[in-house]
Amino acid sequence: MTATGRMEVVIEVVDVGGVDIACVRPSGEIDLANAAELDAAMASPQCAGAAGILIDLRDVDFMDSSGLRVMLLGARAGEARFATIVKEGSAVATLFDMVDVHDKLNVAASEDEALDSLRAGADASG
Repeated sequence: MTATGRMEVVIEVVDVGGVDIACVRPSGEIDLANAAELDAAMASPQCAGAAGILIDLRDVDFMDSSGLRVMLLGARAGEARFATIVKEGSAVATLFDMVDVHDKLNVAASEDEALDSLRAGADASG
């Protein structure tokens, strides 16, 4: 667990059709106290060296505007090499619906869809 005890972040690099995709998997709550940790994970060497970044928010129980800001800035910086997945009906999905950010965060319906999208984007750019 992190120093705040409310969020843990795991980063895993997966090979998808010969393309490295960094999967950032936070769990718990993302708020003002720990949003910088998510930001640091998204800027990690694993993510910087990957062709795409998938943020898997399915195990996040709560996200406030601080976490949303980190996500939006990451998506803006990563553009086509950034995708997000959320659990349908979760608090995070509700937040994304309320502020209508699905397109900006490249929210995919499943992990497979997100990984395929990131691989295709990497193939098109490289």
